[in-house]
Amino acid sequence: MRNGIEVIERQNRERLSKKRRKHIDRVRRTAAELAERFGIRPGPVDIAAVVHDMDRETPTGELLRMAKTNGLELVRSDLDNPVLLHGPVAAWRLENEFGVFDRDIIEAVRCHTFGHTGLGAVGHVIFAADYLEPGRAYLTDRERSAILMRATLAEVVCAVIDHNRARYGSLDSRTAAMYQELTESGTWRA
Repeated sequence: MRNGIEVIERQNRERLSKKRRKHIDRVRRTAAELAERFGIRPGPVDIAAVVHDMDRETPTGELLRMAKTNGLELVRSDLDNPVLLHGPVAAWRLENEFGVFDRDIIEAVRCHTFGHTGLGAVGHVIFAADYLEPGRAYLTDRERSAILMRATLAEVVCAVIDHNRARYGSLDSRTAAMYQELTESGTWRA
């Protein structure tokens, strides 16, 4: 996949704004730090980090068309705000255009915005890194550090979700279900 990553990086340089590419680089660094700290394979994490936003600047009409044409599952929030399809579309492209079939990577890219029940460690890393990367203005350095200092990856993910809930007042049902799964599994501690 090394050559594939280079192709995707080249596409990102051609298709994405400098601001988006910088975000991807910060997610990549944050994800690498989380993967190292929690003993998660760095290769799949790096691929997912590079790919997670490759379709973030694709026009919403095109995202909807690609999702419908390729049989991607659509939920109400996707139809109300089609930019949310950038993860599922990127995951579809990763599998169908780049031949990546690693389910951990595909699911990490597909679910990086809201999470999902059953999401693996690579997905949890990308979900958290996307929220925690240092360019995010909604987090102070103190808040970011407090979240990153949690003892387990599950605790980091739950702290991200808690911060998101405090910020917005509610959660997408997929995020709420992942939170419930993590807190009920015994892998999360307050």
